[in-house]
Amino acid sequence: MCALTIQQVVGLVKTICKDNSVIDRLEKDLNKSAVFKALPKTPISAILLARILNENVQEIPSTMTDLYAKYMELVLGRWDMQKGLQSQIEYDVINNVVINIAIFSLENNVGEVPLGDVFAIYESYVSSRKFNIDTQLLYSRLLENKEVFYHNRVKGVLAFRHRTFAEYFYAQGMVRDNSAVIDMKTYELYWSSSYFFYFGLKRDCPQLIKALDSIESHDERFMFLKLLNHGQFLLAAYLTPYEDIARSLSKAFKDASFFHSDLVDLNIESPLQQLSKLQITMLTSRLLSMAYGYDFFLDAIKEEALNVYSTPCKSDEDMQLLFFLNTVLIFSDEVDAYDYMLKEYPNTIPLILQTAMLENTSDNKKLTLLLEKLSKKLYKSAKKNPSMQKALIDLYDKPLKG
Repeated sequence: MCALTIQQVVGLVKTICKDNSVIDRLEKDLNKSAVFKALPKTPISAILLARILNENVQEIPSTMTDLYAKYMELVLGRWDMQKGLQSQIEYDVINNVVINIAIFSLENNVGEVPLGDVFAIYESYVSSRKFNIDTQLLYSRLLENKEVFYHNRVKGVLAFRHRTFAEYFYAQGMVRDNSAVIDMKTYELYWSSSYFFYFGLKRDCPQLIKALDSIESHDERFMFLKLLNHGQFLLAAYLTPYEDIARSLSKAFKDASFFHSDLVDLNIESPLQQLSKLQITMLTSRLLSMAYGYDFFLDAIKEEALNVYSTPCKSDEDMQLLFFLNTVLIFSDEVDAYDYMLKEYPNTIPLILQTAMLENTSDNKKLTLLLEKLSKKLYKSAKKNPSMQKALIDLYDKPLKG
């Protein structure tokens, strides 16, 4: 059977779900989660997704590890009732062998594993254990599992149907072997999905979240990758005490704000500095909104904003942090999130942030009166003042580094 399209998956989920409001959430989260986009496009996965949604989960991406776990248990035969206990034994063997194949594939950066290596991995596992099963028959079943693997007899290789399958089983291996190392590598694009699944398998893991926050680096690449991935790790670890989630979110936003300042102040070198100051500001705020624009994070974001508002002296750095926090609220449909800043600090908000506020609400049909007032103020100022006009043009068009 050909893979379903995303529209077909959504349509099937809509047919099964009792609450149609979850479809809006499903389609919204499709644009945020790379792992969610890689969901197996099969009727089984769509049915499992619908069942999870019917349980009224808070956020779809936080359930992705559960969905992969249930999907893999089904296609690897854990619930084959006709075999009874034998089914559990065969499943355990196959699951552990698949984990070892995933480890070999990712650690050696090979998408297609030669059958000789596959057999060696299988034989190494079964030969050192005692159980009453037909190991040759089980090996054949492993090779022919078309839901998980692509078996090319001509080339003599075995490959996972999708890279996320290998990443999920690699995460299982980190849990099984207690081999996870929380360091800068955790955020690397090559490994980040494996760690997303790892945090999803652990779920309640305050010590792991603290380990993430203890990584100290101002390396430009690391800071950008943290901006992309940290929110997904927190979301996957959704059973972690919320105070630990909130503390980590607070640090992540402060790190993102410092990173933005370092970029625009030219304190670090980055390819991003080919963009204008406003473009970098908009990019940072949009990435934060994509990473943290879930209901799960809203209480922590509001708490952090209140903490900043309560400080007696508001520096430009404070204004910038408030802008990033409130931008996530704007993208979470709280259209008046900027209003308190505009009301309380009308003369201290830097021009770059005022401009970015207007850009972030330019397609908002519910533009507040304070934002309309700001828009008119900047327009009149630019019309009458050539230096203001030049300043705005530079913000929009002048690369930080030509």
